[in-house]
Amino acid sequence: MVILALETTTNICSVAIGTVESYLEDSRDIPRKHNEQLLGMIDSVVKHSGYEKQQIDCVAFSAGPGSFTGVRLGASVTQAIATGLNCQSYCVPSALVLAEVARPLGRVGRELITVRRSRREWVYVAKLCKDQDKDDFTLIEEQLERESDVPDTSNVVHDDLFNLSATLVLEIAAKRTEEWHDPQFALPIYVTGDTPWKKTN
Repeated sequence: MVILALETTTNICSVAIGTVESYLEDSRDIPRKHNEQLLGMIDSVVKHSGYEKQQIDCVAFSAGPGSFTGVRLGASVTQAIATGLNCQSYCVPSALVLAEVARPLGRVGRELITVRRSRREWVYVAKLCKDQDKDDFTLIEEQLERESDVPDTSNVVHDDLFNLSATLVLEIAAKRTEEWHDPQFALPIYVTGDTPWKKTN
C-alpha cells in the first residue's frame, strides 16, 4: 500500500510518500509558511520517489489538535488530493505521532502521557495505553490543560525535545488500514476549550 503522509501541526512541515519499507520524506522547519510550501513539497517528493500519483492508496495526515492553520491545511489538502485520486484518507491523532517518537526512549510502559504545546501556558495532554500484544498505542483521552498542572512523572513525554514527522504518520496509517475512510471524513481533531479567542460583550 502506497501512502502519502502529511504533518503540519507544528513548526515542522513534513511530507512523506511510500511504504513502511521504502519511503521518501521532506521535512522543513518553516513556521507560518506551511501554506506557501506544502503543495510544492508534495509535488517534489512524489516526483523524486519513483511513485506515480495514481499509485497512492491513502492520504494520511496528522489531524491534531495543533496549530489551527496547520491542522486545517492538512485536512483540506488531504481531502482535495484523496478526492482527486479517488483513494482513501486517514486522520492520525497527533498524540499518536508523538508516542511513536517516544518509543525508542525505552521507558514507555503500558501507559503514556504526551504533552504538546498549544499556546502560552497551555498544552495538549493525551493519555495513551499500549497494547502489549500488538505493540501499538491506543489514545484514551486528550484535553487542554495548563502547563503547570502537568504531572512530572517518568511516563510523560514532552514535544519540546522531539520533532514530529510525516514518516511516523505514514507508519501509523500503514498499521491501521482497516480504519481508512472516504476523503470527506478527513477532518481536524479539536479539544474542548481549544481557542485563543475570548468573547467580549
